[in-house]
Amino acid sequence: MGLGEEGRGLALIWGLGQFGGGLGAAGFLRRRGYGIRVMDRADPSSLAPALDTLRREPGPGEVRLVPESAEGFDGVELCIVNPAIPPSHPLLGELRARGLEARQEIDLFLEEWPGTVLAVTGTNGKSSTAAMFAAVLHASGTPVLLGGNIGRSLLDEEERWSPEAVAVLELSSFQLARLPEVPRIDHAIFLPLGRDHLSWHGSLEAYHEAKLRLLRLLKPSGQAFALRSCPVLGPRRDPALVHLDPASSETEVPPLRIPGDFQRENARLVLALAGRLGLPPEEVRTALRDFRGLPHRLDEQPPKLGRRFFDNGVSTLPESTGSALKCLCPRAPVRWIAGGRRKEEDDGAWTRLASLGPASVHLFGEAAGDLARILEAAGLSATVHRLLREALERAFAESSEGDILLLSPGCSSHDAFANFRERCRAALAWWDELPSTPIR
Repeated sequence: MGLGEEGRGLALIWGLGQFGGGLGAAGFLRRRGYGIRVMDRADPSSLAPALDTLRREPGPGEVRLVPESAEGFDGVELCIVNPAIPPSHPLLGELRARGLEARQEIDLFLEEWPGTVLAVTGTNGKSSTAAMFAAVLHASGTPVLLGGNIGRSLLDEEERWSPEAVAVLELSSFQLARLPEVPRIDHAIFLPLGRDHLSWHGSLEAYHEAKLRLLRLLKPSGQAFALRSCPVLGPRRDPALVHLDPASSETEVPPLRIPGDFQRENARLVLALAGRLGLPPEEVRTALRDFRGLPHRLDEQPPKLGRRFFDNGVSTLPESTGSALKCLCPRAPVRWIAGGRRKEEDDGAWTRLASLGPASVHLFGEAAGDLARILEAAGLSATVHRLLREALERAFAESSEGDILLLSPGCSSHDAFANFRERCRAALAWWDELPSTPIR
C-alpha cells in the first residue's frame, strides 16, 4: 500500500528536530491520512510552535506529544526517526522488537519524488557545494529544489514537484547510514572524507562506510565525482566513481566571490557534474562567479573600526577551521576565536592548527582549558574565557587596524547553545553592537 492511499494508521515522529525535517515528515504523512504522534524528550514549550503548525494541517485525529519511552510505540504502524538519534539508543531495540523500521524524512522524499536526484556528501562543505550546484541549475533554467541536511524539508514543497525538476540533496552520514539500499540517486558529489561523528558511528571506519553507502544508492547509469587527492576516495576503485585531477583543464574554475582554495575544489566538482549533465558551460561559469556562499561559512561582515570580521561559525571540527586559517592568515594578522564542546579527542588536529599562523587565539566554553593546553604545547599561547562574548571582546582588544577577527569554533555548540546557528547569531549580535567609526 503506497503512501498516497488514504485511511492509514498511526505514524510516530521520534524527535521533531529543529530544522524542519520532523515537522515536514509529520505534515506530509498527516496529509496522506496518517494519525500523528510525536515522541520527544525536549521541553514541551519549545515544541509548541511546531506542534501548533502541525495541528493546522488537514488530517485525521489529534496530534499528540508523548515522552520518549517504549510506550510511545504502542499502536504505531510507521516510525520516522530523527537522524541524530544514535544507533546505540536503547529504544531502537524496542522498535525492532515490534517489527518496525527506523524510517527517515529523507526516505519518504526519495520514495515519492518524481524528478532527478543529485546528492552531495563529505565531511566539510556539503551545504555550500549543494547550494552552489543548485545555483548552477537555476542559472541554466532547470527547476531545482535544494534540501536534505541543509535544513529544510522538501516534503513541504510538493506543489513544486515535477518530473522535469532536479532535487539537490545534502546527505549526512546519519541519513546515509539508515537509507535503504535502493538506487534512487542519479548522480553525486563526494567531498573529501575526514573525521566526524565518531561517537555516533562508533569508529572512523563506520563513519566512512556510512558515507560510501552513497555509491550503492546510485542508479545504474549514475556517477559520483570525487577529488583524487582524498585519501579515502582517491585509492578507491568503483565503476561509478569518477576521480578528478586538480590540473584538469575540463574543470578549470573561474574567479569566485567566495574565498578559500577549498571552495575552488568544491566548484571543480560542480563543474564536472554540470558537464556530465550537459549544462551550458558559460551559464555554469557565470553562476559560479556570482555565487555568494551561505551564511556562517567564511562570511565577511561589514568592517568595524578598521577591523574585519569573518563568521565561520559553521565549523565544528578543527579540519574546517584549518581551511579558514589557511585562507585568511596570509592576508592579515588573524585573531582566532574558538571553543565550545569537543566532538573528538584528536589533539593532533589542534596541534596542526597552531602552525597555520594565527596572531592570537581566544578560547571559550567547555573545551577552552583543554584546547589552551594543546595549543600552548605547540607554541601558540591562548586566552581562556567562559563565555563566547568574553573571547570576542578579548580578541578585539588585542587587535589593531587591518587585523581580521575569525570566529571558527572547531567544536560543537552544545555546551552553551542549541546549535551552531544560535552561536553565530550571538557573535554577530556582538559585532553589530560595535560602532562603525571611532568614538571621539
